Amino acid sequence: MRRAGRTNSLASSRVFCRRRFPTHAAPLPPPPDISREVAQDLLSSLDIATPIAEVTPCAGGLSNHNYRVAFTDGALALLRVYRWTHDQPEPNRRIKEPWLHQLLARADVPVPRVLAASDRCALLEWIEGVKLRQIALTEPPAALEGAWAEAGKALRLAHATNPFGEVAGEIVGNELRPFDTSWSEWNAREIRTHTARLRELDVIDVAAAMRIQRICDRLPRLLGEPAPVLAHNDAHPANVLVAVRDGAWHLAAWIDWEYAWVADPDWDLARFAFFGAAQVGLVPEGFWSGYGRRPSPGRNAVYELHMVTWLAGLRPARRAPAAPELLARERLIGVGRILDRIEAG
Repeated sequence: MRRAGRTNSLASSRVFCRRRFPTHAAPLPPPPDISREVAQDLLSSLDIATPIAEVTPCAGGLSNHNYRVAFTDGALALLRVYRWTHDQPEPNRRIKEPWLHQLLARADVPVPRVLAASDRCALLEWIEGVKLRQIALTEPPAALEGAWAEAGKALRLAHATNPFGEVAGEIVGNELRPFDTSWSEWNAREIRTHTARLRELDVIDVAAAMRIQRICDRLPRLLGEPAPVLAHNDAHPANVLVAVRDGAWHLAAWIDWEYAWVADPDWDLARFAFFGAAQVGLVPEGFWSGYGRRPSPGRNAVYELHMVTWLAGLRPARRAPAAPELLARERLIGVGRILDRIEAG
């Protein structure tokens, strides 16, 4: 229960965003190269026989391997090669992604069309653009104001597109699998598990761990059971594509919906704020204006604690720590300030 790279030549070489954190974070590497023969074999599982001219890895993904595919007829597409590294069962992405993207498109949420999908991979419409995470570090803030607002508005539209009613849960294929516990109890269970991991790593003291345990005991009262929405569940600026249209930056698409579930909308908003802080600095006001509000302070503090305890305990063996993981380790040092905000609520 957690959670295609593109570039263009419009990015300025000047850095306007003065981020304090984390300028030393290594960029996510591209996936390994694959041959045209391997890509053609993957496309054959989608009943696509059009010859491939070129396959180019797209940088920046952790969950899947993404490739820009140029066909001999001049068409472009994004090939997503599915990977799954979690303990939970896969969410039947072969059905889930096409169904979900159609649902979102009907609600005027800009998403790429899923052209075909199998259990191994999916072929998506190629969207020309650049990730908001990337361009926000080089463009003047005023130049991206409209794109941030459009991203917030599109997320609000997505949240309103919930066909499953008042029941929270995982989306598996095109069906809802209700959570095995309440929303507040799930958060409490996860935070306890992550805190135990931090104690094993000896990066949090006993007093702070005990405070966290007491907060977990109070989560049913602190969080309650919010009305669930269709939540992205991996909302952050790297999953927002923007492009220049009519001389200005605009939203091109929200991408990577494979982890979408039905849950508290503030979970998405708090995640966007936290990951956004790691990736680009303070999320601009335009995003919140576009969405219509910020996450409630109390709920945001609880979800920040969840993300800090989770991400600060990750120790990836085959890659450098990502920016959100480094931010979580930094905020863990001052975790008392987060706990103060929760306890004051």
